[in-house]
Amino acid sequence: MFKNFFKKSQKTSVAWEEITEKKTTTLGKFLLFCMFVAILVSAQWTLEIINKIPKEPDTIPNCIKNILYKFEADDKENEKYSYNYGEYWRNDCDLSSENPKFNFEKEYWVLSWAYENLNNITEEISNLESKKYRLEKEKWNSREDYNTSLTEKIAWENSWLYDKNKIQEEIKNSKAEVEQIDKKLKDLETEKNKIISENKAKISELKAVYEKAQSDYEHSYLMYKLYISLLSFIFSISVFLVLYKLYVNKKSKNSPYTIIFSVATFAYGLMLLEVTLLFISYITPWTIKQLIYEFFVNFKPIMYLVQFLWPILIVSIFWFLIYKIQKRIYSKENILKRFVSDKKCPNCWNSVDTTKPFCPLCSHEILVKCHNCQNLTTKWMPYCSNCWKKLKREEN
Repeated sequence: MFKNFFKKSQKTSVAWEEITEKKTTTLGKFLLFCMFVAILVSAQWTLEIINKIPKEPDTIPNCIKNILYKFEADDKENEKYSYNYGEYWRNDCDLSSENPKFNFEKEYWVLSWAYENLNNITEEISNLESKKYRLEKEKWNSREDYNTSLTEKIAWENSWLYDKNKIQEEIKNSKAEVEQIDKKLKDLETEKNKIISENKAKISELKAVYEKAQSDYEHSYLMYKLYISLLSFIFSISVFLVLYKLYVNKKSKNSPYTIIFSVATFAYGLMLLEVTLLFISYITPWTIKQLIYEFFVNFKPIMYLVQFLWPILIVSIFWFLIYKIQKRIYSKENILKRFVSDKKCPNCWNSVDTTKPFCPLCSHEILVKCHNCQNLTTKWMPYCSNCWKKLKREEN
């Protein structure tokens, strides 16, 4: 196998020999596949390096988002102030930036004390509500026990499992404790609303600064992504064009190394397609993408159609690819090319003498008489090999 793989191909006098028929060995196919994967991996690695060339814009500090989220907790639009916890490390609380340009130091320190108090109150409310839930559950269980004790009394059971008086005391204590918690919760809610009301004007100022900074950030981030897309596109198209030029050059010379450049060109063609699709995604407005997504999600027939048809679609794609490959391999021209190069019958693949008109194994006609020179020539060829006149259709 190794000997055949590294053995140089013999040149042929057939100028139109099919390039794809210059097959390699099993080892060669495996190495070509490894080369294809290596090209994709290395290209992705290069694209990641390109992503680091421009400096990414600084995000809006998360501490500012937290303040707005906390003070606007009852606002239906408060979700726009939430942030992705996966990006927490990018900007925890850097209050100023040059790209995009923003400075939250004044607004942050004015509200930091109120924000801390609001956080403490919110945490205390959460703890009291958890305690209230636990007491309510215990009270419900005590009532169930009390009902069971009454049932035992009615049934005149001598060995009672439940003490009715003790259960009544537990229910009474739980009720009193829940009432105390409700009073504390009411006081805390009053205090919380007071803090929010007193800082309403300051929050409005912070919102105005935040919305401007957010708008600047979105513009800067879009330009950052477009710049990356442009660099990635220049890199991908440059390599693709060089490889394609080499592929065309090798193919025109009928080189046995054409298959190498065809694999490399195809790999970088995929990379170019990826970069192009990403670029289209970046320049497409978010509202349009959201509308497209909502349309497909809400239009149930399409979803059901996709769910039922995607297996058929996948099978059809592979069937089409295999069909094209088989059609190419077993086309009339390629069969003749293999016949000339391998000297095998196109019908039964038995080795034949190309000077004889029929295959001795299957009697398939190999040679026909030329109408011009009356000499034998290969059947199905466009021209006679003796006089180079075009053969008639019936001779093919």
